[in-house]
Amino acid sequence: MISPEAGIIITGASRGIGAAMALYFAKVRKNPLLLTGRNAAALEQIAARCRDAGCEAHIMQADLTDVDALNRYRLPDGFKPAVLVNNAGAYIEKDMMSATMQDYTSQFNSNVLTAVGATNRFLPFILQNRPGLIVNICSVASLFGIERSPAYAVSKHGLLGYTRSLRKSLAGQEVGVTAINLGATASGSWDGEDRELETLIDPVDVARVADALMNLSARTVVDEILISPAVG
Repeated sequence: MISPEAGIIITGASRGIGAAMALYFAKVRKNPLLLTGRNAAALEQIAARCRDAGCEAHIMQADLTDVDALNRYRLPDGFKPAVLVNNAGAYIEKDMMSATMQDYTSQFNSNVLTAVGATNRFLPFILQNRPGLIVNICSVASLFGIERSPAYAVSKHGLLGYTRSLRKSLAGQEVGVTAINLGATASGSWDGEDRELETLIDPVDVARVADALMNLSARTVVDEILISPAVG
């Protein structure tokens, strides 16, 4: 079980699933938060709402694939992370004939190397503050091919492979590692699409699942979860 004083780091927290998680944790758990992303202004807006809910919240504007920048970053005074939610990512919709090598590289950087970078930087602190938890936001595209976006599917398969390897590496060290494989979720990814957001997964439900993982004993690890929309 994660301590109420333990810090929670959420990547990609300026909007969508990451923002929903931050706001939910601020209201329900009250753990100190560190929100990361590229858009400092958007991060600060979410952090301010978390503070209004009575939660300590910090922001970190960063490119999580920039190793040098990550290594220069120093945690806020007194912030002791025990949970990392690797949510940062991106989606490019191009079919097999349209996707370029640059698209594949971009998707791998956004969906795999962001998680690797954040984990490499923050895992030593999580080990100091055990019990801990790493939650990687994967996708149904981690499990199945997607004809309209093979580059995305390749990257999400890679993230799931990384998650499974990380879990084996940390077995017995009181740091759980869970992959949440999400179906279509209401977020900014659907901007401009002809989809009814109320038919998609509520991002708050993703936060509720992550919260439940934090309430498990250190004796129990949930390896993988598949979450789907109720309709469609």
